[in-house]
Amino acid sequence: MYDGHRMERRRYKSETGFAILVEGKNDRARLRKLVPEDVLILCTNGIPSHEKLMALRKQVGNRQPVILTDNDASGRRIRRLLADVFPDATHAYTKAGYAGVEGTPLEYLEKQLERVGVLKEQEEDPPVRAPEPAGVRERIRGGLLGLAVGNAVGAAAKCLTPLQIRERYGVIRDMVGGGPSGLRAGETTGVATLAAAVAEGILASPGDPVREIGRRIVSWLETDPADAERTVRTAVDAYHRTGDWFAAAEWADRKLGGQSGENGSLTRVLPVALAYYPDRAAVDHWARIQSRMTHFHPAAAEACALYSQIACDGLAGWSLQDSIRRRVRGTPYEIVLRPVDFLALETVPDRNVVNSLRWTLHALLTSHSFEQAVTTAVNWGYEADATGALVGGLAGVFYGARAIPGRWLSALGIREGFERLSDRMAGFARTGRARFARGV
Repeated sequence: MYDGHRMERRRYKSETGFAILVEGKNDRARLRKLVPEDVLILCTNGIPSHEKLMALRKQVGNRQPVILTDNDASGRRIRRLLADVFPDATHAYTKAGYAGVEGTPLEYLEKQLERVGVLKEQEEDPPVRAPEPAGVRERIRGGLLGLAVGNAVGAAAKCLTPLQIRERYGVIRDMVGGGPSGLRAGETTGVATLAAAVAEGILASPGDPVREIGRRIVSWLETDPADAERTVRTAVDAYHRTGDWFAAAEWADRKLGGQSGENGSLTRVLPVALAYYPDRAAVDHWARIQSRMTHFHPAAAEACALYSQIACDGLAGWSLQDSIRRRVRGTPYEIVLRPVDFLALETVPDRNVVNSLRWTLHALLTSHSFEQAVTTAVNWGYEADATGALVGGLAGVFYGARAIPGRWLSALGIREGFERLSDRMAGFARTGRARFARGV
């Protein structure tokens, strides 16, 4: 198969959507005999510093990272450091008896690269067929199911730090249950059910959904969800006394000392985009209105409007990367376009609405598939159920329902309910939403 250690290209093709992370230039030169120049190979040049790790993160971009280090103490330490920065990476290995990557036989390296997907056997080229673009119905279903799936995968990591996640689970790649509420695998938190409540409210009264959304928020809170946000609880308590959602939100903000800029209205806003698209003005209007019902802080409404317009871009068939890059220009979220600067802020994906949406967009920008985006997001921990839902919702819209891993859909406890809801939303999409007037 080899002639002078050069690979016979008739048998294998390389996949260019990968970035291979190795220790030094000799390792890179060794791998270069197997893969062409368009496959990115990056070197840590020894034990990488924080700055070096952040630079590697930026260089990898949307590619799938593959970690291949020496099988010695130093190599294992480097692998752990890289795995912290790239929790979604796949891993290739050398044997302990080999003199590092540079001393590993090419035949062995070839098998490792084939195992992780960088090299694929190719006996003959199949006919080229362009993928069929997902229609609006497929994207609506992808958005709702993606939100629920992301929420269920992230439930186990809720309130944990990345270090605690690694110690307890390694890397979360499936619905494992647990979390503060002790959920069973496949169960969701209140984030998913509140989003469904908003969808039901819109379907019940699309011309002016405030009353119906509000009624369902009250009913949702009466189930006493353990993870209900303090801003929502405080606003609902005020509504029972005032009978006015917007006055209640302002009162709640004062009671909370102006700290109503949490992400509770953001995590429930996706149905607005799914319902009122393609009327962008109506989407913007109702996204802000449903936020102001409980969250008086302007940052919450702005985040809801931005998230909704990105979702509309997905329904229109835009590229995810292009949509985010265009929409964040001139906003507090533009910093996600500069990953090194963003990570230097040292924020976490907590309940702060700005932090929550920034980390959501960062996960989407640094991934290339539904599964990678959700896996990346939930392994950051903190409000992982919310981040997972936000990432899963947008990823589902852009990639479509067929991109959601089957094993996740099979495990999802509320799958049937969300599938029925998505069918009703899609049916609503065909009835001509432009007739619904804006204004409350």
